Amino acid sequence: MSDSFSAQNLDKVLDQFATLAPWNQFDEWTGICVEVKEEMVCAFFGEGQEEDFKLLILRGRDPAYRYQQYRNGEWTPEFGLDFATTDGIKVSIIDDLVSSYVSCRLGHPDEELRLDEKQLLFEVLDAINGLMGALEAEKVPLLGETEELCYHLWKVGATWRADAKEFPDEQLVQHQRIEVSPDRVKRIIAAGLLREGVWEATPFFLPVTRFQGDQEVYVQCAGVAEKGMGLLGLVTLEAHADPDQELVEAILGSIEKQMRIPFFIIVKEERVAERILPILLPLGIQIRLRRNLRELAHIRDEMIENFPDEEADEEGSEESDSSQDEE
Repeated sequence: MSDSFSAQNLDKVLDQFATLAPWNQFDEWTGICVEVKEEMVCAFFGEGQEEDFKLLILRGRDPAYRYQQYRNGEWTPEFGLDFATTDGIKVSIIDDLVSSYVSCRLGHPDEELRLDEKQLLFEVLDAINGLMGALEAEKVPLLGETEELCYHLWKVGATWRADAKEFPDEQLVQHQRIEVSPDRVKRIIAAGLLREGVWEATPFFLPVTRFQGDQEVYVQCAGVAEKGMGLLGLVTLEAHADPDQELVEAILGSIEKQMRIPFFIIVKEERVAERILPILLPLGIQIRLRRNLRELAHIRDEMIENFPDEEADEEGSEESDSSQDEE
């Protein structure tokens, strides 16, 4: 396959892709690791909500990390891309045809693909076609639902090679230190506050957008909650804010407001635990990991239910306009 790209090339690959219908070969979300010009991406096939199938192509933040999160039940692809919590390309498949493909970027609504993203989509679809050929020739096994392996695809010359192996390990990242005023922590320690309770803490997105400057972004929050006590602290993030930094602000603010220090704080991700632990250790707070933060999930659902109904607002506005006209 030539490295040159055009709309005709993409259309040709899409036609071949639809003919092979590779999504019908898999029972659930299946991980595919593709090496594209020294960049590793992760592709998922699976059933969609509004479409028959989806193909999700993850890039940017380590795809291996997302794949392991998925395998551990800590992340579902539908939520990840529908609310733009990761970087990738979302492909909708309806009636055995690719109906649309859009770009997803962290915190941003879906957008049209840039040229480099179309080239990436072109390569990944062509690679999956190569995988289907390898499966037909029985060169690689068809992976079942419970397999801990994924398909690894790489290119030699103009030919795609395929193998079934363990997904590459997550690349270790040196996280930037979270900065908090030492005096603030000292004041909390000196106050001799009551120690009780177990709190949940996590950043999360809401399925509603707002404009920050000329950028339309999803609303992201950092929340702290306690079972039986509900929401203790909530910070709404600016577009380029560090969510872990704001989470620490929400935790310290909750301690100051509640006048007590929890025994434990439960978070969802090791990355978050690693970054906030140096701040919480001097306060005697221990960190625990849990996949599901039930109290915060319930609070988030309530926040979504309380969003104003846009259609109702429009109808109310029209009725108000018509009554003014009558007067």
